[in-house]
Amino acid sequence: MTCRKPWLYKLSADYSWNAALFISTDINFDNTWLTLHRGTITVKKGYTWDGCSNKYAIADLWTIGTPDGRLDHGLPITYHASLIHDALIQFRAELPITHQQATAIFDAMLKERDFFWRKLYVWAVSLFGPHDFQGNRRLGGTP
Repeated sequence: MTCRKPWLYKLSADYSWNAALFISTDINFDNTWLTLHRGTITVKKGYTWDGCSNKYAIADLWTIGTPDGRLDHGLPITYHASLIHDALIQFRAELPITHQQATAIFDAMLKERDFFWRKLYVWAVSLFGPHDFQGNRRLGGTP
């Protein structure tokens, strides 16, 4: 079993999502790949990620890993939720948000798409995803 390239998707244009219900509109963050401004999260063109989890090829015939779901308007139904969540996780040491906020954003985005397996995916992210967010450290939570 071999891992394919470390990323599956590459963003062809900036993508923004309003997360003001989940994060403070006072957060301002900007780096090469991610911007948070007035509650809006923007992931920048060229960002790469692996979808809902790593995918592995077996003898170049089968791929295993967490499915990204059916196509919806030409993209997997989890495409944007996994994009935003991946970027928040990647920069979690720098962002003043918590694991709970990142998970709530993932949940809300999957709910918007009416993803049938949303509760299972959110449960898995909540349990198995990283918890060492800067926001948790500020609150005296998980290191």
